[in-house]
Amino acid sequence: METEDRWKRHISGKLVELLAAADATQVELAAFAQTTQGSVGDHIRRRAFPKLNMLFKYSEFFTRKLGLINADPSIQTVLIICPASLRLNWRREAERWLTRPMTIGIANKTFPETAIVIINYDILRKHREAVRSRTWDLLVADECHYLKNPKTIRTIETLGKWNRDPQLALSPIPARRRVYLTGTPIVNRPIELWPILHSTGRPEWRNWKTYVT
Repeated sequence: METEDRWKRHISGKLVELLAAADATQVELAAFAQTTQGSVGDHIRRRAFPKLNMLFKYSEFFTRKLGLINADPSIQTVLIICPASLRLNWRREAERWLTRPMTIGIANKTFPETAIVIINYDILRKHREAVRSRTWDLLVADECHYLKNPKTIRTIETLGKWNRDPQLALSPIPARRRVYLTGTPIVNRPIELWPILHSTGRPEWRNWKTYVT
């Protein structure tokens, strides 16, 4: 029984990994899951297939967002800010779905001189000078609910910080267009949405008192 359970976990994990990498369609995967017999088949239908559905939805999400770049040739430089765990996902999906040649790099110890740069929130401060050395055609902030607290380093490094003393102030990352993405749109307090709305520069969100009244 213990051996069978280990096999179930192994095959379901490999199914998600290998079939997704082979670009199989959801219909093909559904047919495979439905025709697999025995307890392993039951395990795939109950455990592995929901993970596959989530994987395809995630891939579709990236496809739609990268479509912005494909649709507008004027977008030549892109900065993608995301949690560290999503950097490889963004690069993989960009390499897969971009319809025109664009170099892609991930910032780590060094900052890449590529058309598309993917960087996680936690190292924005380290690469502050490089991030602000050019005006990006498009800035994408994935999981932007990370920016709900205006006092955190990640929010300050992304959206900037106002101060009467110019030496203590920090300008936002320069970008001609900005896209904020999140799967967690519900916030606990109105102030948590304010930093993102304020950064758009729209008249109705330039003043805090106007926003809260």
